[in-house]
Amino acid sequence: MRLLFILSLTILTSVMRAQDPSLQNMPQNQVDEKEITAVDPDKVRLELAMDPAAILIDARMKFEHRRRRIPESVNLPNSRILNEFAASTSKGRPLYVYCTTEPRARQAAVLLKKHGFDKVFIIEGGFNKWRAYNLPVVKGRKGRTP
Repeated sequence: MRLLFILSLTILTSVMRAQDPSLQNMPQNQVDEKEITAVDPDKVRLELAMDPAAILIDARMKFEHRRRRIPESVNLPNSRILNEFAASTSKGRPLYVYCTTEPRARQAAVLLKKHGFDKVFIIEGGFNKWRAYNLPVVKGRKGRTP
């Protein structure tokens, strides 16, 4: 049952991305996924505490973000919302991106790099590893949106 859910979610995400017209307007800067650094969750927690300008971005779907998320994270579940965020945010701010494991976070990080953000990182192991480290998690519907 869980495998069917994951497969359905993967297909749905692929279809949504294929139909997303905002991808056509992306800047043409070449960014390789290998340029994105994965940072250990404990280090991310410390970095967020020390740098008030840092932004934590949840690249998961809206329903996932509502269910459980890292405190103070901003949900940017698709490229249209990510593009709006990028247009209105200072490019010098450090960005820490996460998803459930890492793949969507890496894709979002690449898009942010293409928009000119220099300090873009992903959380190593994603939300699953964050939870495995017993770091703070918020449950419920209230969350930050851009």
